[in-house]
Amino acid sequence: ALTPALIPFAVDKNGDLTQIGYAAGALFWLGLLLGIVAYLFLARKAKPLTEQAGKRKLPSVICFFSNTPAIAADAVMIVSI
Repeated sequence: ALTPALIPFAVDKNGDLTQIGYAAGALFWLGLLLGIVAYLFLARKAKPLTEQAGKRKLPSVICFFSNTPAIAADAVMIVSI
């Protein structure tokens, strides 16, 4: 989220890349790689949940308060409405 704020300071008057530019690039690629790793890790953990969801007769959108994470999410949704 910080990378776009660093972009105006990434290049000096001569058009050369500054240290802030290198830092912005490193933050971008590091964030991208960490996001991919987190996605793969969480997809592996969510596999049992998707198998459990396949046993229901109703779509997940209609099944309110069906498990612990759903209880928290549904409560926040109701309060925010």
